[in-house]
Amino acid sequence: PRVTYWYQQTGNGDSPETGDDLLVEYLNASEVWVELNRHLGSGPDMTEFEFVSIDLPHAAEHPGFRLRFNALSTESGELDSHFIDDVCVGGESDCPAPATCPWDCQATPNGTVDVSDFLAMLADWGAVGVPCDFDGGGVSVTDFLELLANFGACP
Repeated sequence: PRVTYWYQQTGNGDSPETGDDLLVEYLNASEVWVELNRHLGSGPDMTEFEFVSIDLPHAAEHPGFRLRFNALSTESGELDSHFIDDVCVGGESDCPAPATCPWDCQATPNGTVDVSDFLAMLADWGAVGVPCDFDGGGVSVTDFLELLANFGACP
């Protein structure tokens, strides 16, 4: 099993300082919290979410498994912020890695955002939750503009 999530340091708050870390922890079978990952507060401010995927150690596999995100702070109050989204715990099919080129949205991606993706988008115009619905609000002009902005070879 693995844990996947997206995180963003700073978000809309104060920049975390050294020691204002974000910890990802799991509860082992002895009911002790064990650090799984740490995002350092001394790291750079982020304007985009970053995807993280971590394989769980064997010690995390027990009936009382729990996961927590723990924001450490060297100051009082609610100044620093870390955003966390789309947390998943499960196997690879439960928690897939994000597509490296989501704009290559045709049924069989070819590594390029091209006319085939535009045609796939037109075929799904207005549909929600389809590959060319990048913002989750239904295929629309917004998605079309995003497709155009990323036209060409995938990164």
